[in-house]
Amino acid sequence: MNELKVTSMEELKNQSTEIIELSPFVGDKPICVRTKRPSILGLCQDGSIPNQLLGVARKLFYQEDIQKVDLKEHGQIIDIICKNTLVEPSIEQLKETNLKLTDEQKFELWAYSQQGIEGLKSFRKVTKSTVDNSNGKDLQNKTKPNFKHKK
Repeated sequence: MNELKVTSMEELKNQSTEIIELSPFVGDKPICVRTKRPSILGLCQDGSIPNQLLGVARKLFYQEDIQKVDLKEHGQIIDIICKNTLVEPSIEQLKETNLKLTDEQKFELWAYSQQGIEGLKSFRKVTKSTVDNSNGKDLQNKTKPNFKHKK
C-alpha cells in the first residue's frame, strides 16, 4: 500500500507554471513562454479586475450575452488576464523592449487561462484546405465569375 506524502513546496512551485507555445510575432516559428493559470475569482477579490469591469468579466467567464460586451472593456479584461497569465517573459519585460502581444497571442493566453493546454487546441488545428491548396482546378469549377461590377 502506497503511503501518501505531502507535495513539497518546491514541487508545488514547479507545477504552478507551464511552458506553452504561442503564435509568432511574424513568420512561422512559434514562441515559447512560461505561463500560469490565474484564479479569476482571486483577480476579482484582490482588485486586479476593477469593479467597473466585474460585470464584463462575469459575462466573459460564464459566456453570458457576450455580444453585448463593449469591445474596449473586453480588451481591458483580456489584457488583465494576459498580464496575470504570462510569467516569462512578463508583460512588463515585453513593454521594456517595445513589444506588444498580438491579438492572436492574447486570445491564446485567454484560452489557456480558461482551459489550460486543452484551450489551445482550437488554435492549432490545421485543415486540409489550408495545407493542400495546389489543386486550383477544383476551385475554378466551384466559383462563378462576377461581372456585376464590370463596366
